[in-house]
Amino acid sequence: MKKYCFDTVDSTNEEARRIIRSGESCSFYVIAASQTAGRGQFGREFYSPPGGLYMSVCIKLDTRPDAACLTQAAAVAACESVEELYGLGLKIKPVNDIIYESKKAGGILVETAAEYSGREYYAIFGIGLNLREPPGGFPAHLSGIAGHIFEHEVDIDALAERIARTISEYSRNSGSPVIIEKYIERLVRHEGRN
Repeated sequence: MKKYCFDTVDSTNEEARRIIRSGESCSFYVIAASQTAGRGQFGREFYSPPGGLYMSVCIKLDTRPDAACLTQAAAVAACESVEELYGLGLKIKPVNDIIYESKKAGGILVETAAEYSGREYYAIFGIGLNLREPPGGFPAHLSGIAGHIFEHEVDIDALAERIARTISEYSRNSGSPVIIEKYIERLVRHEGRN
């Protein structure tokens, strides 16, 4: 899958849209070392300092995608990729938060875009993961909420490539019982509930 790399972008999802508008006709992914205007669900800010993984995977589809099912598929793909490469078990808090050691360590934002022909669609999977604690820690408004996954450097390119490949596979089967079961298995369980 084609890869576009940047030091800094406003948002990898927005960069992906610009690439689509420029005429890219194949599936691809965008990766950036930081974002100046990263966003999450409902337009909320997604803090994106250097040291995290910020990427958008763009998959070309023949039918209008279901963003809810694709969000589940992307969350599972991100969690599985970290576990397969590094052996760490991540959880999911519905609908799109990635949880590690009871703190939010990432998020998923799936958006869709139609090609100008109106007959083909892109699903844009935005993934942000707090790989390490940022220098100076998280801002005060995120203290106690945000967390990070690793205490050491990781191969960001290898992790991004694994996530992109898994999302490409899972996006073709989003909404399938197998992916839904994987999603349910990773859901955060609240104390006092079975």
